Amino acid sequence: VPTLFPTASKAPSTVPSLGGTFLTFELKTDSFPTETRYLLEVISDSGRRLAHEGNEVVQESQFGDFTVPMESITIFIPLVPSSIDTILRFTLFDSGGDGINLDVGFFLLSWSNPEFQFVLLEPESFRYEISTDFVLKPDGSIALLDAPTASPTQSSAPSIQPTPSPTRTTDVEPSEGPYLELDILFDLHPADVFWTLTETETETELYATPPGVYSTYSQGNTASSY
Repeated sequence: VPTLFPTASKAPSTVPSLGGTFLTFELKTDSFPTETRYLLEVISDSGRRLAHEGNEVVQESQFGDFTVPMESITIFIPLVPSSIDTILRFTLFDSGGDGINLDVGFFLLSWSNPEFQFVLLEPESFRYEISTDFVLKPDGSIALLDAPTASPTQSSAPSIQPTPSPTRTTDVEPSEGPYLELDILFDLHPADVFWTLTETETETELYATPPGVYSTYSQGNTASSY
């Protein structure tokens, strides 16, 4: 059975034909190129949200694939529409936790052809990761779900879609008896979030999460702890 998406080369050896739908990922590495990687994955199919470990990877790079500082790279990623809406997520990672240095580097993800450019992810400061979610329509068009400040450059691009309700995931099931519920709606840097519960009289730490525990979450997702 053929997969939904064809395998695309990590190196942009050829420019894709004008037909079909493709993404253009423009990257200029900073002084630490080996810290950078990207991932494009399917996160929902026909309205059914997929578990993180079960997501279909469309295309990805690995840490260490980019080795030349301040190198300009353009990667074309072809997409094949399905008969239903498919929600995808593109994530740019930085293992050093300081993102892409925009003084010397650059990144931009867009759906484009010679007639227009529809921006899906604009360059901005981040730490460990930055991502954007978008919908691939059956007709091959693309619409944003949410993105920090992305906007189309021409009116011919599809309008921005409303942000969906956050997906609720539960870290710990509630126990019998009284309990506290903590709901966290994440911003662009979920890996930066951690918390402690302390008894004030004795200053005893009753429960704590270590830094980085929410690194698998994304902007707009909600975590609940009991």
